Amino acid sequence: MAGFKPTGINQIRGLHHHAYRTRDSEQTRRFYEELLGLPLIASFIEDGARTGSDRRYLHTFFEMGDGSCLAFFEVEGDTTAEPPPAPMGHHVALEVQGEAIFEEYLARVREHGLEPRVIHHGYCKSLYVNDPNGLRVELTTRVAETTGIMAQERARAHEQLAQWRAGAGKS
Repeated sequence: MAGFKPTGINQIRGLHHHAYRTRDSEQTRRFYEELLGLPLIASFIEDGARTGSDRRYLHTFFEMGDGSCLAFFEVEGDTTAEPPPAPMGHHVALEVQGEAIFEEYLARVREHGLEPRVIHHGYCKSLYVNDPNGLRVELTTRVAETTGIMAQERARAHEQLAQWRAGAGKS
């Protein structure tokens, strides 16, 4: 990718799906469909031949409001699927529209006996909770400052990356 220059033409239309491993597809369904309200729109039982595996797996898809999906793989007989790395290393952030809906989700998460962590980042407000697989899920909403902060950050994104690479972000 050395010498790669953005062309200004973005042919990527959006996220189709992001897939994760799961140990229990039913627990995963309850969390995403019943708690978060993402409908289960597809389940495919695959024999593994396409992937070169000798094990069957179930691939499930949960649809978000824009048509993109979160997907999960459960490998038959594998109850040892490791949870993702620490939350800063891997999490999925899902945007909700406005403070009122954010508060509704916060209440729902608590009603399900989960203890969310709420952080106001300045440019957005987020609640974090783990799904049954240990995946950190962030529900976020824009705040009044979002537009101004993100315009400022867009203008200096490459500068900040260069500063980090030069050693400012290393201890």
